[in-house]
Amino acid sequence: MDDHRKSSLENVDQLEANICGDYLEKIYKLEPNALPAESRRLEKEKADLLKEIENLAFSHYDTFIQTTCCSEKISNHLKDISAKLEKFRTDVDSLKGDCMQYVQSSQKLCNEKEVLTDAKTACSDVVAILHVPELIESSVRRGRYEKAFELIQFITRLDSRLQDVPLVQDIARQVKNQRNYLLECCLEQLRSDLNLTQCLKIISFLRRMAIYTESELRMQFLFARDEWIQRCLDAEKFNDSYQMLIRTVDVYRSCLFDVMIQYRAAFSEENSAVSKLWPKEEIEVDCSSIVNSWLYYRVEQFLEIIVETLPKCPTDRLDSVMNQCMHFGSSMGRVGADVRMLFVPVFENYFKNTTKNSLQKATANAVERLQKRKNLSHCRVTGEMKVSSEVESLKPPVSLLAYPSLAIYCNEIIEIFNFTRNLPAVNFACFLTENLETSLRSVATTLSQLSNADDLTDEEKKTVSNMMIIFSNDFLIYLNSCLKLLFPTKLITQALCLTSFGLYQDRIKLQLNAEDFCPWEREKDATAFKNVDIKNLFHDIQQNINADQKGNFKSLEDWQNKGQNS
Repeated sequence: MDDHRKSSLENVDQLEANICGDYLEKIYKLEPNALPAESRRLEKEKADLLKEIENLAFSHYDTFIQTTCCSEKISNHLKDISAKLEKFRTDVDSLKGDCMQYVQSSQKLCNEKEVLTDAKTACSDVVAILHVPELIESSVRRGRYEKAFELIQFITRLDSRLQDVPLVQDIARQVKNQRNYLLECCLEQLRSDLNLTQCLKIISFLRRMAIYTESELRMQFLFARDEWIQRCLDAEKFNDSYQMLIRTVDVYRSCLFDVMIQYRAAFSEENSAVSKLWPKEEIEVDCSSIVNSWLYYRVEQFLEIIVETLPKCPTDRLDSVMNQCMHFGSSMGRVGADVRMLFVPVFENYFKNTTKNSLQKATANAVERLQKRKNLSHCRVTGEMKVSSEVESLKPPVSLLAYPSLAIYCNEIIEIFNFTRNLPAVNFACFLTENLETSLRSVATTLSQLSNADDLTDEEKKTVSNMMIIFSNDFLIYLNSCLKLLFPTKLITQALCLTSFGLYQDRIKLQLNAEDFCPWEREKDATAFKNVDIKNLFHDIQQNINADQKGNFKSLEDWQNKGQNS
């Protein structure tokens, strides 16, 4: 209907356009003088048409009235039809939208129905997938890490294929939390006592989980094992410092050895020499240095414990402590980490400081007793004291019993010898000899000053003189015998790859010489030197040196004895 109405309107418009065109063409053909008359003609034609219409209406009045009524009815009817047509068009558009919505809803319902049909078909599989997080948690709690890891990998692959399924995404989030739980359980296992097989199995799980880089995995392993070592140390309870130190050495020896064996079995140094510390960073770490740094840190902690605990240990058990530490160092040598040389300075410094302090204390006490003239003589001296040429045994000289000051001083030095015999170090021999010589020099100087005092009686002077003789002969010979037993010259020369004469040339002193610190001995030698033929003396010394170079003398002491005899 719209198309027909549109076509009629177009025909009317075309007719009006044709009439207007014909009239305009007629106007163009008129003369200028005829244009005013044309206007009058048109008005007259209009009036004639109106009069003709009136006559027609008057003559056909009934028909005209009916025509007018019909036209009005038709016009009203067309208006109603047009309004209803507009309403119909609006309702059709709304119906079209509702139909499109119905089609979409129907399609959605069909899709949901298809999904539900598929879900119903695979109901057992869906139920199994829903229980995967609980199954992973149960497997981890029971220690079945392999099964838990396989389930995690399955859900990971499922999530990569069905990323748009909300149910799969929810399960993937739960499984991710369970993966973190598995990771924490694996690390907690590394913080406990594990054998090599269990350790390798856990490391393989961590490596397959692909959470850490190679360097991070090594660091996490060492951090966890370090915490296990610390737990072993904290779990021990000790009654005294000696038990604490011995038990600490045992824990370090067994635990560090196990950790190094497990590390070298789990991580190959040839496969990855350099690895990134973090995947998104450009920082690279030499993997071979990680275990060395951790081992150095652990040994430093152990050395701090030794330094702190050694002063509290009984002196008669220091040799046991040192032997245990050396055994620990040698056992670490089986895994390429011999740390014995790190223990030597610790024990050496402790022995040196203790020995030096003890010698200083003994020297101060001896000097104080001599200056105050206390216990100069325990028994009355009636004649010349007999000087023994050598000490027959390692027992202190009996002659010292007559002089309590020297006897007490000798006992204190013997205690120092008993303490230092636990450290058979070569450089400690020179240290002990030098400090002992310093101590003896102080005591000898005090004796010399005491002998020159003006307020001494004749008996006291004789006592002091005998003390000086006993000091420079019996006492020093006894000390040299002890030093020779503590530090045999043969062992020292073998350790330093020197001869006895080489020790003398390098000024390595292992024996005490009274002339170095006894003023009265130097005065005696100066008096005797005046009566010696200098030319013959140097000739004999040169012969002795040549003989020593040829190997005729077995030790420096033989050369010294022969030089003295010459």
